[in-house]
Amino acid sequence: NTPLSAAAALYAVFATEETTLAPTGAFNHSRIVWHGDHVEHWLNGVKVVDADVGSERWNAAKARSKFAKVADFAAQPGHVVLQDHGGEVWYRSIRIRELTDEEPRSLLPGPGLAGWIPVGGAEWRREGADIVGSVGGGLARNAFLRTEREYGDFVFEVDLHVEQAGNSGIQFRAHQREDGRVFGYQAEIDCSARAWSGGIYDVARRGWLCDLKENPAGREAFRVDDWNHYRIEAVGDRLRVWVNGVPTADLVDDADASGFFALQVHGGQTGEFRWRNPRLREL
Repeated sequence: NTPLSAAAALYAVFATEETTLAPTGAFNHSRIVWHGDHVEHWLNGVKVVDADVGSERWNAAKARSKFAKVADFAAQPGHVVLQDHGGEVWYRSIRIRELTDEEPRSLLPGPGLAGWIPVGGAEWRREGADIVGSVGGGLARNAFLRTEREYGDFVFEVDLHVEQAGNSGIQFRAHQREDGRVFGYQAEIDCSARAWSGGIYDVARRGWLCDLKENPAGREAFRVDDWNHYRIEAVGDRLRVWVNGVPTADLVDDADASGFFALQVHGGQTGEFRWRNPRLREL
């Protein structure tokens, strides 16, 4: 066997990133996730293949493979097939969960801020398809506008404009303690020169989980004086964020499988933010 044909590889295209194969005679647990153009293979709880169909990396690997001239290689939809290659192999507990492609729905379906709960002392108002949050006369601590409902796997999108510079963020899979403190994952909105917008911060718990120190393209994606598009995707324990189409965070973390969304206005003397058309596609 070569690395491209070893167990768990994406055959002839990508070798495994890490070997976690159980000894001969023992069962292995295989999990394949195919969502849109993104494909992952998890073997015994460890991600061993991670690729995006049609990306430069994918096209280069395909061009080197035996499938270089196969025009419909990895085309969708397709079959799930179990292969016999001359030896004896056992399969058990075969199951599938389809990820739907429903159209996203608005998180502002009713009048005013129905479906949302203010937490803290920020000023919140609804203007058409927009939610505007402001520190008002100043905030001693962070404030939030959170959804009543909790969500698990999803794609969340919103357009954001900074009306007055400050610090903010978008909470997802978040929770609230008995004292009212909101905690959990946050997609950062950073107007400072540091420019870590789109990173993932764990509010009131562990701090930075995925910053932008080594992501110069991500640091350049956010525009302080213009509209910005945020996309947050949570599928299982994989969390990803894009700002204006640029990947800014990609994290595997299993601290929270579900929770609410919340828009943050950070404590301080300045800061006003406008979120337009928050929408969600549940997976």
